[in-house]
Amino acid sequence: MILKILNTSNPQSIYILHPINQQMDLKYHFIVSSILTIILFPFFHWWALLAMVGGFLIDADHYLWWIIVKRNFSVKKAHHHFRKVYKGNKGVTLIFHCVEFWIFKLVVAFFFPILIPLVAGLYVHVGMDLYYYFKHRKTHPNPVAYSLIHKHIIKRFFMKTKEAVKKKK
Repeated sequence: MILKILNTSNPQSIYILHPINQQMDLKYHFIVSSILTIILFPFFHWWALLAMVGGFLIDADHYLWWIIVKRNFSVKKAHHHFRKVYKGNKGVTLIFHCVEFWIFKLVVAFFFPILIPLVAGLYVHVGMDLYYYFKHRKTHPNPVAYSLIHKHIIKRFFMKTKEAVKKKK
């Protein structure tokens, strides 16, 4: 963590501790999801708590990936991995952060309007992740939001095509 000490007279400020290379902190997702829940409560009553599920518990896919890939149930190790080791690596598949999941939830909420708080929480969460990504894109190379179709089907097809072209040469 590096903090930026601003010196208005010198444009080349000294950087000491500024949260570069870190993931969006869970506490911000919790705070914003709580505020969203309070805003939605008059309209959806207790169903507004689904905004917490969509806005905060969506990050359970990080732990789910940890369990499946690392074959380890340690929440502490998973948290450490995503806070200290993970730097936006391409090898992580977060199913709740993909565009297909957002579209699916939006369609389901159209037929079941009671799920609107869930979708609102989801979109606020992803919006915060994308804001963080664009703010730190020089040090955080890959967005957290992506398409499973693009990642697992299209890219693999083009990789195979590129390899075939290289072999022909």
